[in-house]
Amino acid sequence: ALMMRTSTPIRLTLPLGIALATASMTSLAEEAISMPVDDAITNASTKHSRVIAEIKQKISTGLYLPAYQLGLDNQEAMEGIPGFDFYFGLAALESGHAQQALFAFERLVAENPEVPRYRLEYARALFFTNSDEAAKREFETVLAQLPPPTVQDNVERFLAAIEARRGIREGGFSGMLYLGGGYDSNINNATD
Repeated sequence: ALMMRTSTPIRLTLPLGIALATASMTSLAEEAISMPVDDAITNASTKHSRVIAEIKQKISTGLYLPAYQLGLDNQEAMEGIPGFDFYFGLAALESGHAQQALFAFERLVAENPEVPRYRLEYARALFFTNSDEAAKREFETVLAQLPPPTVQDNVERFLAAIEARRGIREGGFSGMLYLGGGYDSNINNATD
């Protein structure tokens, strides 16, 4: 299912009825988490800069799916450019393509491990692909870098959701077993 997010907190329903209140990543982008992406845009070629700026603009207006599609159309030529990877990954994540986002953010974190925003988005991508242990490690790394309080609160919500999912998975066995008996008077249904 496609989920659109606004710049205000929303309620996200997780599998098995767990609910998590999260803020959109657009609002997290407004926080004071360092992000050298805009420098990367100015360092890219003119054509690449235009594509990155267009994806960024679509994201800023909540047009995540068109931003993602534009990124897909330019992915082969532009993946590996930090500005492209960031905004394409964000568009992918916000439009429900977490696996695609995971690749972009993984590349960014590998090349720029000191940038908390890249790690935060990578953690979110891991969370939405149900890679809970890896997501937990990345969220904890973000918290260790002392982000702004609103970001800390959002990260804590994700960590709580991971613990809740773990509790459900480890909660034990449940199921139903039906036993019944009877007979069939039709001799033609008998086994050989």
